Amino acid sequence: MESSEQHALQDKEHHAIVAPHYDELVNVPRKRINDCLFREIKNHITYSGKGRMLDLGAGTGQMSVRFGGNFSEVFLVDHSKEMLVQAKKNISVIENVNFKLVEADALAFIEETGELFDFVACSGFLHHLDEADLTKAMRHICRVLKDKGHVVIAEPVKTERIEPALIRWWNKPVIPRLMQYLALAPAPEETPLNLSSFLEIASRAGLNLKYQRKSWEIYSRFDNGWQDRLIIPLIDRIWNDGVVWMGVFEKA
Repeated sequence: MESSEQHALQDKEHHAIVAPHYDELVNVPRKRINDCLFREIKNHITYSGKGRMLDLGAGTGQMSVRFGGNFSEVFLVDHSKEMLVQAKKNISVIENVNFKLVEADALAFIEETGELFDFVACSGFLHHLDEADLTKAMRHICRVLKDKGHVVIAEPVKTERIEPALIRWWNKPVIPRLMQYLALAPAPEETPLNLSSFLEIASRAGLNLKYQRKSWEIYSRFDNGWQDRLIIPLIDRIWNDGVVWMGVFEKA
């Protein structure tokens, strides 16, 4: 079995175990910083309310929860049926949207589908791919986009910067909760994206970068209460060139 296939199998096995706890241990502590990361998107994308969205590598559906209400139809694609079970629960609060949950390998789906979309969201999936598969994925993401369609991508990226001491101090009380996640099941090794190489791949695929920004991982210390709402955006304004990257692309 090829290494990329082995990685995908390990990732699937990992998420089968952690799925019931994933939001509590991974997504909830990141809610406030993710709000900061995505808040400017509305200034770069116009939603009609009638288009189609693809949530590629959907996991528990957090991108669909964040953006799905702007569309009439949303496809959530993930290779973990256990993660899609959680996604179904999360999207149940959104009305007047036709959600379709697809259990499939995200790369295989994007290669084979004949569906077209106005908007593709991809968070935490692409850095699992080697360069050949990443190139293939970006080419097919562009293919399934309608003219002037948009892609929002959020991924960990390589950096030579050192995490600021204040952020290390702020995150320290939350780290034991995150370690609970890793203790549930071993996660496959992951390598952050080389951002400059990735942007070249996206450009060659036919995608124009409209907006990008970075952040550090800044975890919610107070259950996303007023303290987190006040302090995390402030920290993010001061130190915003970290290991998490988000970009908005438009089909050329």
